[in-house]
Amino acid sequence: MSEWGHEFRADYRELGLLKTNFPDITVAAFTATATHQVEKDIVVQLNFKQKDSIIRGTVFRDNLYISAVARQGNGNQQILDFLEKHLNEQGIIYAQSRAKTESLAKFLQEKGLSAQAYHAGLDTQKRKDIFSDFIHEKNRYYGGYYCLWHGY
Repeated sequence: MSEWGHEFRADYRELGLLKTNFPDITVAAFTATATHQVEKDIVVQLNFKQKDSIIRGTVFRDNLYISAVARQGNGNQQILDFLEKHLNEQGIIYAQSRAKTESLAKFLQEKGLSAQAYHAGLDTQKRKDIFSDFIHEKNRYYGGYYCLWHGY
């Protein structure tokens, strides 16, 4: 909020009105990149009180595995090979575009995997349905700017 100037997502600054107009309302703000100075700015902008908590933690969690792998040759086949090594696991595959997400999900479906494309171009209900299926393990893979999977 502070480092990108006042024109960046100006509506965010208006969130402080919630605390002004409804002092007992619970407001949470999350960021993975804020410096201590930006954190202080967010507290001021959102009208947080001193009693409000700031919780800092690491992005690394024992129950998450995060990796980035350089593409080698056929990217879709490389992803399929990776997924075959992670049977009965669930995950998200990020793609560079909606079109790539759609084509990746289709490729995985053609290989017999339960994959779904997930991105902002889908209507709200469709996104909710795909996400719900993923959470309840009905979909193995999920994609959009990500592709989610859950084993075979």
